[in-house]
Amino acid sequence: MNNTLVSDERVLLVWQWCSDAYLQHGFKIKFPKATDCTKTYQWRFAKAIATKFNEWDFDESTAKRFIWIAVAQAKMRGVLKKGLAAVHQSNMLNICYQILTQEQIDNNNTLNSLTSMKSWFDDKIGSADPLTVLLHRSNARAFSNFTIWYRGNQISDHFIAISKVCSKALVHIQSNALEARLLPPLTSLYLLRAEFLSDAHNEKVTKQLFGSDWRSP
Repeated sequence: MNNTLVSDERVLLVWQWCSDAYLQHGFKIKFPKATDCTKTYQWRFAKAIATKFNEWDFDESTAKRFIWIAVAQAKMRGVLKKGLAAVHQSNMLNICYQILTQEQIDNNNTLNSLTSMKSWFDDKIGSADPLTVLLHRSNARAFSNFTIWYRGNQISDHFIAISKVCSKALVHIQSNALEARLLPPLTSLYLLRAEFLSDAHNEKVTKQLFGSDWRSP
């Protein structure tokens, strides 16, 4: 893609993505009133960011994720009030690019792991009722299959967070205080799922992988 020619429509779109991300982090950015927006610093910063996206050949979902990371970084550093000036700085752009790149590597590793786990899980369940198998205990004092599998790393936090039946099993096990302490808290799984599926690619792949067992938002 051309890394210099960015249309006004594209700049405005990128600015809107930035505006949405700032709102999600509790801050509103806006153009000065009674001013041609294309003559403002906000526009200049948005154009610089849009140009970088062209240079990096980002698609829409990747660009939005980058912006979300950048605004989150700005909030963490206490510079949200600077608006897009905080995001478009060269060092911030480079830092966020590195974060995004590592995040994509981690996501791919997680998706590969989930694919292997789902194949193993389906083999273990077979034609039986999944919840019944997960909650089965070899005897009254034994841990459930669910806990044994989790502690044995056959299923992960991501797997439980995304699987509808695993989430149900975890809720059932909460009544056993001793066993519940060995499992991830429901709140942390909720946050993990929300963060992981905020990436459109992660959502698409896991929805296809888990099928009817995919936990709807």
